[in-house]
Amino acid sequence: MTSKSSSSSTILTKPFLLWVSLSFFVGILVNQSYHSIYQISNIMKYNNIYDLDLHDNNINKTIVYGHLHIAKTGGTNLNWGMAATYDNVCGNKGCSYNSYEKNQQLTSINNSTMVITNNKHKYDMKLIGYENCDYISQEGSYQIWTKEIVKQLFQKNLEENNNFVLELHIPCRSDPIQHLLSQCNHKNRNFECIDHNYNNITQQIKNCLWSGSKHDRRTIITERPSKVASRFHPKLLSNNPQIEIRCFNPFPIESYVQYMGHFLRKRKIVVPKSLIQKWSTNKERNKSQECLLSDDRFSKNETYLETIREIMRNDGIDFNGYYKFCYDCIGTNNELPIHSY
Repeated sequence: MTSKSSSSSTILTKPFLLWVSLSFFVGILVNQSYHSIYQISNIMKYNNIYDLDLHDNNINKTIVYGHLHIAKTGGTNLNWGMAATYDNVCGNKGCSYNSYEKNQQLTSINNSTMVITNNKHKYDMKLIGYENCDYISQEGSYQIWTKEIVKQLFQKNLEENNNFVLELHIPCRSDPIQHLLSQCNHKNRNFECIDHNYNNITQQIKNCLWSGSKHDRRTIITERPSKVASRFHPKLLSNNPQIEIRCFNPFPIESYVQYMGHFLRKRKIVVPKSLIQKWSTNKERNKSQECLLSDDRFSKNETYLETIREIMRNDGIDFNGYYKFCYDCIGTNNELPIHSY
């Protein structure tokens, strides 16, 4: 009797154990499938918003992301924040490998987080190298991208892998007038709203535009335009099959940093926000003294403001066509969909 009961129990237990085992493995498969579908959907979402002729093959490519640091677009804090959040970030204003220690060191020196106004904490990327970077931020001449970075990233790997792509992100402030006024402030100049004369407006713009290069920092950009080592150049947009260009609005910076989390690996220990230092290379703007913002005769005159924007885009006095590029790019499929995620 006991033997029969035991045998019956065993017979009942086997199907139960089989059911439990199957449920367990099905659960694993479902979980893995969910994550795979999530990742694929992100890739599809990311790629579908771009021109298909440029991105239909990117799913099989190794993408390195770049940030072209245009002066007065928050690039220093952007580079610093990316290095504090993600692995393999390389930039002359911040690198992942010692971001925690750098922020901690600066905090301990000042007993609290602070706004840093000096520029002594640059990284020499020629010594560090770009070969192991997933994200690169640079503020030098555009030729750094076309010669130095592409050479290190791609040419050394051509024999093993020719599927590398550098996706270069170029910041474009939502209104070029705000960018102009930031540069006026940086050079301690005032944009004077004298009249509506086209030539006078052009001269005021010329007085403030700065290419971002050390040797011409005190030079009006139009004095020697052929020798200005600009950070942006139309050559970036053509004849570089391994460089793909995207534009984005850099403010708020946190939105861009968060967006890049879809494509980069987070640090094992992310630098706490309370520890991250803030950088400032400008004195604070006194917007109440800026006629383009405070004087109703000009700030509310859309025809006057649009004339300024048009001159910046088309008059040949800008950063080698930088404002024209931004005007043509923002609002198209080549703008990063930061606020869509």
